[in-house]
Formats: sequence, structure tokens, C-alpha cells
Amino acid sequence: EFMADPTPVVGLPEVEFIELFNRSTKVFNLRGWKIGDNSTYGTIGDFWLMPNEYVVLTANANVSVFIGNVVGVTSFPSLGNATDEIRLLSFEGQMVDQLSYTDAWYKDETKKNGGWTLERINVDLVCSSEQNWRASTNIDGGTPAMQNSIFSLDPDLRPVGIQQFYLEGDSLFIILD
Repeated sequence: EFMADPTPVVGLPEVEFIELFNRSTKVFNLRGWKIGDNSTYGTIGDFWLMPNEYVVLTANANVSVFIGNVVGVTSFPSLGNATDEIRLLSFEGQMVDQLSYTDAWYKDETKKNGGWTLERINVDLVCSSEQNWRASTNIDGGTPAMQNSIFSLDPDLRPVGIQQFYLEGDSLFIILD
């Protein structure tokens, strides 16, 4: 889940954030991990993310406006309202997850104008495309540090297909479905 356009306020704090969910059985210390967009990477502070646990990432100055698990990010990236990328890199610089979004993902003309988060429907579909994202249905505009309002573990039954691929850097091959 992430808040790219917090204005006008629906019910959540008027700040950008990105939520992470640990769907694995492993424990991760997020200290030194990177979160970024098309132009900026920020460094995540010290936080132990336990299995099946959520955490909100936001600028250090905004940590106090959230309830629940939250960790500050130095140089938190400014997310584009209409389109952008979000990338999560481990301490070692390995890509953990990424997505390229547009405001069409809201599937709601009113909600795409701000104040609502985009939520991942099925957390088991990593690096997923538009079909696995939609605007929150929570009356506050989102569910930071909690299970998403549109959560479902229904399987992805779409046929596999590659629409585009490219080499990024010396060792990262990107495939878009």
C-alpha cells in the first residue's frame, strides 16, 4: 500500500508513505535498506520486520503522525501523483520489490484526485501489475500498518506473457507482463 497524493485529506495524515508487508517466515532488519522512485532513494531506519507484519515507511519528520509500526526514512522519495516507480532495495543493493504505477490504478475518478491510498490486493503476487492494485475502500482513505481493505488471496489466473523487457545496468534484466 502507498499514499502518493495525500491531498485533499480523507482521514489519514496529509503525508506520503509506503507500507511494507513481510509475507515470508524470515525476520528482516530494514536498517540501511533503500526505498526509491524514479529520481530519489531514501535510507530506511532501524526496524525489525517480523513475519506477517506490516510497517509504514515515511519521512523522518512524519513518523509521529502514524499509529502502529512505523519507521523513518532519510530523504524519503517524493512520489508522483499521476505516475512513478517504487523500488525496494536490500542493504546489499538487491531488488526486493518494485512497481511502476499510474493514477489509472485507482479505477475510480474521484479517488485518483487525492486522499486515498493504492492497495495491493494479493500480497502473494509480488512485483505485480495494475490488475493487482486498486484504491482503498476504507473510510479513512487507507489502511497503513494494517491488512489492506481490498485484501484477497485469490490466485492470478491470467495467462503468462511478456510485453516488454530490457537490461538495466550490468546485471538486472527487467520483464514487464
